[in-house]
Amino acid sequence: MKQLFFSLIILLTGLGFMNSASAQNCDGQRYFSGIFNPYDSISGVDTFQVSAYDSTTVIYSNDSMTMNIYVPHADGVTNRRAVLMIHGGNFYGGSSTDPFVYQICQLFAQRGYVTASINYPLITNVDLLNGVLLDSETAYPIIARTIAEGKAAVRYLKKNAAALGIDSTWIVIGGESSGALVADHVAYLKSNAGVSPLLDSIFNAQGGIEGSSGNPGYTSTVKAVLNYGGGMLSLDMLTPLDFEPIFTAQGDSDHNIPFTCGYLFDFYTDYQACGGGSMQPVLTSLGIPNQLLMFDSLDYEPWADSTAAVTGIYHIVQPQVDSMSALFLYQLDCPTFTSIRDISSVHVNLYPNPASTLMYIKTDADMESVEVIDRLGRLVHTLPVTGDISQIDISALTSGIYLARINLRENKGTITRSFVVE
Repeated sequence: MKQLFFSLIILLTGLGFMNSASAQNCDGQRYFSGIFNPYDSISGVDTFQVSAYDSTTVIYSNDSMTMNIYVPHADGVTNRRAVLMIHGGNFYGGSSTDPFVYQICQLFAQRGYVTASINYPLITNVDLLNGVLLDSETAYPIIARTIAEGKAAVRYLKKNAAALGIDSTWIVIGGESSGALVADHVAYLKSNAGVSPLLDSIFNAQGGIEGSSGNPGYTSTVKAVLNYGGGMLSLDMLTPLDFEPIFTAQGDSDHNIPFTCGYLFDFYTDYQACGGGSMQPVLTSLGIPNQLLMFDSLDYEPWADSTAAVTGIYHIVQPQVDSMSALFLYQLDCPTFTSIRDISSVHVNLYPNPASTLMYIKTDADMESVEVIDRLGRLVHTLPVTGDISQIDISALTSGIYLARINLRENKGTITRSFVVE
């Protein structure tokens, strides 16, 4: 049976992630719940409705690339957090309105974020047929140019933060597949450390690590990363200079960007990348907060298979990816817990999930108790359990997202998993 599980490592103490400029009441509303309905009625007339956000298109780079910006409709807050998304498509396809990228922008705008997605230069069909993506000498210039576009897009948002009502210190970069690979490098590539001589020469020819795509005078530093199926060209690029928390969702059988280090695009290239499975231990060793949502035995973009994509234990993939992304970012300023010892060798299943009355917890280690925590970080239920499987009654819980904090016997540690009550 295919299993869905994630490993959660959040190390917030002493890292200074509280930002007074974007401080909030941790009431589970803005930045967590959909406080802007998908459609808002105007003057109580149900037949006349407007979207939860206002959208606009701007040019953000020197080569006239466009960015779609989504601003919560009729929102009085002027110092909002922002999420910037980069689409996938292996550098030859896709656009800023790709379904998954558009949906993430829409869902986060409903939570009160200002969201944006970008277009970037794509290679031609002739280039594709000539195999420019297969050889590092021809592929690296394409990847480096796209990273420069991503950094320019971050700088655009900072340059226009006042007009857009954005907190310039709270911009998240995210992407899907090749777009996620770009987003990871936008966040973590701060110096030439770990950069191969070939790639180093290409960056130098294109204006350095920051590139020359526009909006100089502003930094491309971001608050956090949403990594949907991306990775790094080299793990050596992750250094003690890096601090940005990262949420990763990826299938461990991804054929595009390997879950562990390997060749890209079905192994046809002469260069490698390292996905979420290889990034996690390095991120943890550097003290970078990270969360890995791994889809066991699932391939490329399991959240995009269909709007009703499910695994063998009936997790709804896309809503799970979205809800866990939102929770991860919310916890940066509103942590429900400050540290947790994760036991990566212990497998845990919660099923069915979502559920409405009864749910089972199955582990391959003996449990001692299960604590249920609501979205505000409140302990709402503690259940004594024994053995490696237990049934819990959730019928008294209201609909929403919860955490099950599973305490193992003999002080073997604590594991946290999310679940949804319908």
